[in-house]
Amino acid sequence: MIDIQLENDAVKLRNMLRAGLNQSDEAALQFIYGLFSKPEIPELDKRLDVKAVLERSLASDGSVSFRSVAKECGCSEELVARVWPAIRDQYPPTPAPSDKLIIVIPQEARPRRLVESILAESGFRIDSQVAAIVDIKNGMPPIAYREKRGREVPVSLKAGIAHAGFLGNDKVIEVQDEARQNGNDPIEFDMKKRFRVNAFRMCFAVPKEQKGTPIREIADLQGKEIGTTYVSTARQFLAMRGITARVSYVSGKVEESCRDFGKDAVMDIVETGSSLRKNNLVVLGEPLYAGYTGFMTLKGAPRSTMLDQLTERLQVQEMERLVA
Repeated sequence: MIDIQLENDAVKLRNMLRAGLNQSDEAALQFIYGLFSKPEIPELDKRLDVKAVLERSLASDGSVSFRSVAKECGCSEELVARVWPAIRDQYPPTPAPSDKLIIVIPQEARPRRLVESILAESGFRIDSQVAAIVDIKNGMPPIAYREKRGREVPVSLKAGIAHAGFLGNDKVIEVQDEARQNGNDPIEFDMKKRFRVNAFRMCFAVPKEQKGTPIREIADLQGKEIGTTYVSTARQFLAMRGITARVSYVSGKVEESCRDFGKDAVMDIVETGSSLRKNNLVVLGEPLYAGYTGFMTLKGAPRSTMLDQLTERLQVQEMERLVA
């Protein structure tokens, strides 16, 4: 017997395959079950919904809000970002971009998806096949982009590899602090736009349940072990408050440091707070600062008509999103 719920989940795929295979519903469903596991079918069905909403949005005004699509389809923005490249097939091949304007974007998954969301809501899409930012409304020629790890974005601008770039202020602050500590002048930026979509806060966090003297405020971090990816920022923040602590670098999954590495506290970015709750952590004190994604050039960089046009086009309807 065919699972009735699974049949309901797979109805769209079944109808598509029935037409393609020119066979019965039963044969189409059996074909689906042979290709996908049961949990995959509702996911694929949801992707079809997302693709349809994306195409409808593009047909209406040539821009897309990942968050609005996610809300309408009852899915995550991450799923929308994964489906988004699929609409590329409905466009003609993208011409090779010139080197008149080169944009650098972060390579890491989360900030890259955020940049792609900003571009989509502003009427652009990323064509990874030719490394170009394409104007969906056809008002601008393709713009070349380069992908670099977050900390390499400012260096790329300084080295002349790119003319402008997207980067979260968490990385900007860290790079500038490291430059000062190394006796160098920090790189100065001209922030063209600030986008507070999916805004985050930089916070210290501690376990809900603690052994010994509990850590209840920032001053209690004196002499404690702190794990973070943002070592320079943490040390500078603590030093300004006369707090001496042992800050060590943790690569990825910072929230697990207290449990896995015996850290007394962590410092990391907080968006929804779900990772903290999952690891039984609570925010300590007030956030160090609020985060945003910046579109920037080097201070004093030459003016560019094409850059001015792109900057003017970069808009996000919902500038501020609350962080739980």
